[in-house]
Amino acid sequence: MTTLNRHGVDVPMLAGLGVVALAAAVMSFASLQQLGERAGFPPVLAALLPLAIDAKAVVATRAWLSRRTPDRARRYACGLALAAVALSVAGNAGEHAMTAYALATPWWVVVTVSAIPPIALAATAHLAVLLAAGSIEAADSDTDQVDPIESATSTDQPITSVSVGTPVTEPKAPTEVDRPSDQQESTSTRVKDSHAGSGPARRSIEELRQELTAAIESDSVEIDATSAESIRKTLRCSPARARQLRDEYPRLHAIA
Repeated sequence: MTTLNRHGVDVPMLAGLGVVALAAAVMSFASLQQLGERAGFPPVLAALLPLAIDAKAVVATRAWLSRRTPDRARRYACGLALAAVALSVAGNAGEHAMTAYALATPWWVVVTVSAIPPIALAATAHLAVLLAAGSIEAADSDTDQVDPIESATSTDQPITSVSVGTPVTEPKAPTEVDRPSDQQESTSTRVKDSHAGSGPARRSIEELRQELTAAIESDSVEIDATSAESIRKTLRCSPARARQLRDEYPRLHAIA
């Protein structure tokens, strides 16, 4: 007899997991709260100790198992989750041992428990920084891989695409790609790639190097290889790729 609902979810299994998780969380919460009271925290504040430990474990585990977490943050989250689980196990075991055998709380237990909140805060904040840095790096990488589509100028003049071999006039003066302070805009013809019908295609940096070399060697294409703006307009690539090709121009010119 199947126990799956119409969405393919095993309801009894999920219910069992919920019962186990709830029971374990309540029992662990009570033990860690008592441990906090042993360390000298007031009863109200002692209830925050299990939250600091268990919440850190949940956050770190979620970041560890998420597909969107960068590798560096994933490794840190894995270590943080395992450390939080080990700390929770040690706290529960120590509290029950001292209660069962009526032992006095050692001084090192008081010191260790008192150090948990600031350490948990610092570790969780560091994980948040790693996740934010990974998101920024992923966004920058996506921006460099996609060639932006240049919009028409304020005069609504159309931009004409031509094939390689047609003379192309490019401004020789540096523009906003070479010097961000200069806010000049210009319209010019550009080289059309093989996928012009469906918009700019993603090209690797090696393909862009080959196109730049071909454009430099061509007598019919006017391109200033020392100008990132000229390279960008001719090859229809992103500003970041244009600056990279401009910096590599002396080596490409020597090979050519």
